[in-house]
Amino acid sequence: MSDLPAPILSHDVPCRSPVPIVDNTENPLKHKNVSKTCINPEICQLVKNGHKKSDLEKIQDLLAWKPWTLSEKIEIRRGQFGIGVFAKEDLKIDEQLFFASPCQTIRIENAFEVIESELDLTEEDVKQHLDCADTLAVYILFELRKGPKSDIWPYLATMPEEYTTPFDYWPVELHDYLTPASNDFLFLATSDYVDAYMKIRGFLEKHNVEESEFHRAYSIVSTRYYYADGPATHPDWFVSGLGEADCGALGPIFDLWNHQSIKPNTDWIVGEDGSMTMNVQEPVQAGEELFISYGSRVDENVRMAQTYGFTIEDPSKVEELIYIYKDEIVDACVARLGKSFAECDDRTSHLIVENDEEGGHINFDCSINSYPLESIFASDNPEEDNDHNKASRLLRGALHIIYERRSFLEHLLQEIEDALEDDINREHKFMAKNIATSELATVTKCMTQMEDLAIAYERLT
Repeated sequence: MSDLPAPILSHDVPCRSPVPIVDNTENPLKHKNVSKTCINPEICQLVKNGHKKSDLEKIQDLLAWKPWTLSEKIEIRRGQFGIGVFAKEDLKIDEQLFFASPCQTIRIENAFEVIESELDLTEEDVKQHLDCADTLAVYILFELRKGPKSDIWPYLATMPEEYTTPFDYWPVELHDYLTPASNDFLFLATSDYVDAYMKIRGFLEKHNVEESEFHRAYSIVSTRYYYADGPATHPDWFVSGLGEADCGALGPIFDLWNHQSIKPNTDWIVGEDGSMTMNVQEPVQAGEELFISYGSRVDENVRMAQTYGFTIEDPSKVEELIYIYKDEIVDACVARLGKSFAECDDRTSHLIVENDEEGGHINFDCSINSYPLESIFASDNPEEDNDHNKASRLLRGALHIIYERRSFLEHLLQEIEDALEDDINREHKFMAKNIATSELATVTKCMTQMEDLAIAYERLT
């Protein structure tokens, strides 16, 4: 056997030569190849022990896997929200914390290469063309089966052994503790998973893959997936026509950062070449945890539960919407306009259909975004109407919905508190409590604002 090193592929070059961090301040930011150091000295001591590796030990292996460009001013350790990234020193805005070249991320091209060369997946094997998330899930699934022989094992070794809290895992008996919006998002999460599984069920069964095995791989992808550009070319079993940000990738190290909706202190950027850069967005003091936002689409507890399987306890750190339902609009129409149920129900049903089967919502800033509600409370003589009258009528309808929703949420929270006396599925119940609590906070805030506005409009008329 030759002692010569293996040839370096062109796409591997950036990994062998990481881009250095450049800092023009008086104290230049140092950087190191993490494989030669320890991001947390406690981990290094643990690695010397012979027992089964802890989560932190596995992360140390991950850090040593590739020559990541990582700031010496941060460390990875346990905190209030589990393992996270923390500042060892004070950090200034725009300081670079992490850089990964394209080949240090897990991209759709990696999945294509392995699936095409090792699994021989064909178009006949799928009921429907696979998308990026489906494809990455298949790739992760079969790499997990390889165990330590997998080229990406240092990353896969850090993954949870099982998932229980994303909405597509929730037991049916717990659905009654969820708000109506939560149950809607739970249905979407479950439908998305079932659709992904059914696309490739025959192929999985041919390889003796249990449904639960695929579900874990699917969850690894869905809880860590970030958007990236679609591939230039693809196999015939893959969906066509994907463009900019229509696909996705996984980012080792990047996904160690925890999420915060309100004023995250770290920003992340995906370059046109697929590289990943993370910078300080807000001044950070030594000892503070570094957070990123997973995106504006997960500012609500209900969406965090749907996609990631966690919620935030403090309602001031989320931005919950108040989703409006047909029955609520009908009830407000009957109660506030004095019209018959039949008339209100018929009119609302037509408006919901016109609005793509959506009732609309009240935003976190308490603005009303509901075409059906606005139409129901519009004047019969719009030409003689003025803005104050329009707003006043709409507020009457919205306030009726707000009052009813507040009563419902208070009752639901009491039911959850009673259920928490039983330790079974306790984590799920706490998630349900956080979702209802954050929605109630928005409801209470908007109730006060709308009541003040309604009084102001009455004085003007």
